[in-house]
Amino acid sequence: MRLKALLFPILLLVSFSAYAQTDPQPLPFSVSGTVVDAETGRPLQYVGVSFTGLKYATVTNTDGVFTLKSAVEPKSVDFTLLGYKTVRVMFPKDGKQITVEMPRGSLTLEGALVIADPYSVLDKAISKIRDNYPKYPEMFDCFYRETVQKRHRYIYITEAVSRMYKSSYYHTGVYADKCAVDKSRILVSPDKKDTLSVKIVGGPAQAVLLDIVKNDDLLNARELSNYELKMELPEIIGDRLQFAIRLIPRGDQPYPLYNGIIYIDRETFAFTRFELDFDMSDKNKVTHYILLSKPAGLRFTPTQVSNFNRAEVIHIILCQV
Repeated sequence: MRLKALLFPILLLVSFSAYAQTDPQPLPFSVSGTVVDAETGRPLQYVGVSFTGLKYATVTNTDGVFTLKSAVEPKSVDFTLLGYKTVRVMFPKDGKQITVEMPRGSLTLEGALVIADPYSVLDKAISKIRDNYPKYPEMFDCFYRETVQKRHRYIYITEAVSRMYKSSYYHTGVYADKCAVDKSRILVSPDKKDTLSVKIVGGPAQAVLLDIVKNDDLLNARELSNYELKMELPEIIGDRLQFAIRLIPRGDQPYPLYNGIIYIDRETFAFTRFELDFDMSDKNKVTHYILLSKPAGLRFTPTQVSNFNRAEVIHIILCQV
C-alpha cells in the first residue's frame, strides 16, 4: 500500500482547441487569459488561479494560459506562484481575455533567523499537523486532467469537474473522504494508429487519497529514513515566508522514492506545498508502480512522474509509449 495514495492523475502540458464531446451544462461564469512575469513578459506556467472565497481553481499551462469557470459569479481572481507576489484582479464581467503581470516577491529574512537542522523543522511541522489541519469537513470543487503522450504528441486527454468531500483530520485515514464526478469530456486522436489500450493508476477518484499529510505514507519516521534532508533557501508562497526542505533519496526500496521539496510555513509550521518527482534512476520500478496494463509488445517508458500538491491538486505524468 506504500505510495498508493501518492499516484497521480496527469496534468496536460499543452492546450487543445477541440473536444470529442461538449459540456452539456457549462458553468455560466468564466475567465480566461495569460499570466506573465511583470519584468520580462515571459509566460508563467503552474500559476495557481482561483476565485476569491470560492473553491474553484486551476493552473496555467506551459504558455501561461488559463481558463477558470464557476457556477456562481465571483468578485475577484487570485494568482499565486512560488517566488512571486500574490496578485488579485477584479472578475472581468465583459468576458474579455485578461493579461496578468506577476511581480517577483521580495525575500526578507529576520536578522537572527539561522536554519541549520531541517530534521527539527520537519519534526515540528509533523507534530503540529493536528493544529493546522481543518477540524471540520470541507467540500471542494476540483478539476482533473489526464493525458497520454505518444513520443512527442499528445494523443488523448480527458477532463472532469468533480466534487470532493474532505473529512476532518480526526477521522480515521483518508477513506472517509469522497469524490463524485459532475461533468467530463474527452479528446482522442483521430489517427487509428494512435489507438492504445494503456491503463495507468489515476482517475478523479484517486484524489481522495492524495492528502499527503493525512495519509501519512511519507511523513513518518520509517519512510523519512530513506531520505537525506537538506535545507534550501527560504521562499515566498502567498506573500508568506516558507522553509524549503529538499528530499534526497538514499534508501533502496522495491518501490520508487522521491526527489523533491517540502514547503513549510515559517510562522505556523503548516505544510504549504509539496513538489515531488519519482526518482527515475530505476524506471522499471516506476513503470511497475504506475502501469496497470498495456498491449503485448508495446514499449512504455515513463520520463517524469511529479506531484505539485498545494491548495489545488496538480499532478504531472510524462511518458513515452
